[in-house]
Amino acid sequence: MSLLAHQSPASGNVLQALLDNLAEGVLLMDRSGTVQAVNRAAAMAFALASEHLLGASLRAVITPMLANAGGGEANPCPIVATLSDGQRRQFSDRLTLADGRCTRVHVVVAAVRDGEAITGGLLIITDLDEQERSQTTLAHVNAQLTALIEALPDAILFKDGYGRWQIANRVAKTLFQLDAIDWAGKTDRELAALNPGLQPEHQACIDGDDAAWQAGTLSTATETFAMGDDERQFEVRRLPIFDGAQRRALVVIGRDLSQRIALERELRIAATVFATHDAIVVLDAHLRIVRVNAAFVAQTGYDADEVSGGGTEFLRSGFHTWDFRSQMIDRIHRSGFARVDTWVRRKNGEVYPARVLTSLVAAERPGGERYFVSVISDLSDQRKAEHALQQLAMNDPLTGLPNRERFFTALDSRVQVAAQERHWSALLLLDIDRFKHLNESLGHQAGDAMLRHCRDRIRACLPAHSLLSRLGGDEFAMVIDALADGPHSAAAAAEGIARTVRRAVAVPVVLLANSAAFEATASIGIRLFDGGQGDASHLLKQAELALYRAKADGRNCERLFEPAMQAQVTSGVAMDAALRNALKRDEFCFYYQPIVDAGATIHAHEALLRWNSAAYGQLTPDAFLPRVRDAGLLPSLTAWGVNEVCAHIARQRYVAISPAGQVALNIDASMFRQPGFVDLVRGAIARHGIDGRLLTLELTEHVLLDDIAATADKMLQLSAVGVSFSLDDFGTGYSSLRYLKMLPISQIKIDQSFVLDMLNDPHSDAIIDALLAMAGALGLDVVAEGVETQAQFAHLSGKGCKLFQGYWSGHPQPANA
Repeated sequence: MSLLAHQSPASGNVLQALLDNLAEGVLLMDRSGTVQAVNRAAAMAFALASEHLLGASLRAVITPMLANAGGGEANPCPIVATLSDGQRRQFSDRLTLADGRCTRVHVVVAAVRDGEAITGGLLIITDLDEQERSQTTLAHVNAQLTALIEALPDAILFKDGYGRWQIANRVAKTLFQLDAIDWAGKTDRELAALNPGLQPEHQACIDGDDAAWQAGTLSTATETFAMGDDERQFEVRRLPIFDGAQRRALVVIGRDLSQRIALERELRIAATVFATHDAIVVLDAHLRIVRVNAAFVAQTGYDADEVSGGGTEFLRSGFHTWDFRSQMIDRIHRSGFARVDTWVRRKNGEVYPARVLTSLVAAERPGGERYFVSVISDLSDQRKAEHALQQLAMNDPLTGLPNRERFFTALDSRVQVAAQERHWSALLLLDIDRFKHLNESLGHQAGDAMLRHCRDRIRACLPAHSLLSRLGGDEFAMVIDALADGPHSAAAAAEGIARTVRRAVAVPVVLLANSAAFEATASIGIRLFDGGQGDASHLLKQAELALYRAKADGRNCERLFEPAMQAQVTSGVAMDAALRNALKRDEFCFYYQPIVDAGATIHAHEALLRWNSAAYGQLTPDAFLPRVRDAGLLPSLTAWGVNEVCAHIARQRYVAISPAGQVALNIDASMFRQPGFVDLVRGAIARHGIDGRLLTLELTEHVLLDDIAATADKMLQLSAVGVSFSLDDFGTGYSSLRYLKMLPISQIKIDQSFVLDMLNDPHSDAIIDALLAMAGALGLDVVAEGVETQAQFAHLSGKGCKLFQGYWSGHPQPANA
């Protein structure tokens, strides 16, 4: 039977994909030695097509190509042996291909079993020659990189994001006297402690590293290092590398300028010097060109014959208003050396950035000729690299738009312009609706394509000179200048542009090849400004409030910022602060509303939460409970409520257990799901010494939506100490009769919305009839909530309802009433 006989087509495809992703060659055979499956690596190893190998006989195709697996009594085939006895074998062999090529391979043979029965075999082939070549190549590359770093004349260091030394070449170790020190993994402070004589140098490293991290881009500084009695000047370049906002690594390259200065002072006109790739110009004492090298010709476009005997005025870019040459000459006479970064003009008129190093070469004998030697380095590539790094730091890499940092700077500038020119401008904040769903359903490649699509569509809708930026994620910001002289006209113009942008973004677009067109919508928040509304950060926060309102209003719309939005946020923050102090100040309390029977006899009470706030007065849960949830205060409030109700029951000192002594407490579904909830209730019952049968917990149907087994387990644990359960607002949520049968629920409460409408709405009345009939069949008590009139009571009583709660039976009262 085939090894893949029981595999479905989908499973077979998965298996084949797994095999094809393995580096080793793999063949699956049945017990007769017929190949059932083969991966790409195996086909390549045997230099045969997969179709040729599939169904092939082991003896006919495979073993003839292996030198030591041919079989026979003296040399039994290990593959056949494994198929026979099931033992795992491995051997090295020589594989001879059809074209005569040979390669060394390592073969592992294992049996495939179905229980105890051997059903086939697995052949794993590793190309030893290819493996050896790869290892040799990797070692060679590593050796070349190490040799390159070691051969460079500069001191090269790699530090991690915490300043710990990771790599140092020979020059760096000599400079910092590290040959006898275990330096790897240590910071500059730790190295300075090991070598106090270099304390100033290590401190200079710390200061320079900090400055580079703060700059966030390639930086260059000149630093002085003590070398015994000598001091040397180093040009130190630092390149910080970030992973997002996290510091990842710091590359430090130190070039010894002192040695170069000394060499340039002793420089003589020699052919070896002229072989450099930098342009070299030799000037006499009168600053006339004596000689130039080939690099000068290539760099400037001037032939040597064109410039010999003349001055260097033809190289001036015209960018400098001062006598640049005179300043250089003055520096050279004072120190023997000058270095300047300047601009040089080529023969074709193009101007390029260059670094000019000029040294005074003293006369070989008194009264002899002196020379000036200038080395001109073309910095075009370096400036491009620095510009690219700068662009990377200030632009979003995906869209090429200004990033958040650059946007804030530009927005602040435009706010100032709006104030100066007295016109109204607008900040628009756009968010792609349900972008997370797009990423999760089609993948990040589609999400990236959508962001680029939005960039192009938005840009096409904006007036000239508008600012467009991607702030992060799926959020774009736009600044449109000089919309109007007044706020009303500016608002109308901004809303018009926002609508145009939304419609453009909503045009269906194919994000991936062979996929259906995707249609996106966008929400936009708008903040108008004329310079008097605060800085960029303040404006952005207000635009975000307008964006939140657009999302709250159903998405795919635009909303202008209104002061009421800010007031609502401010009010919410104030309420959050008051709620955090409410428990400490004992501002929460319970009012108790009776639950009565048809004869108006009290059956139980429900504890209803109130907040007696000094700032807001007495509030019911509808006014503050959502903020309690958002502020994360619900666990603390729940623990207080359970304890307070148990304490209230204890204070009543009921002598005997009777329905009138029971108190019902409503528990939020999220709190019931908490791991410690059962212990919380049992602890409160034990702490106050009450009988658990006096406590009823009211749960909503939302508690049934999660793990029903865990819910049942918690309810049974609490039932064991006497606690009973009531299902609140029944009929408005999940409502499953199966769960009513499974869980220890003794009571359901008909939601007051049905009671309110039953006298005028036949549907509500019919629902109440059904609930009463169902509860009767299941043996459950029924409480009708929201009974406020005699007519409602009479109607419900006539249907057979026995328990009632509402203003008809009594208003909620404080515990001491």
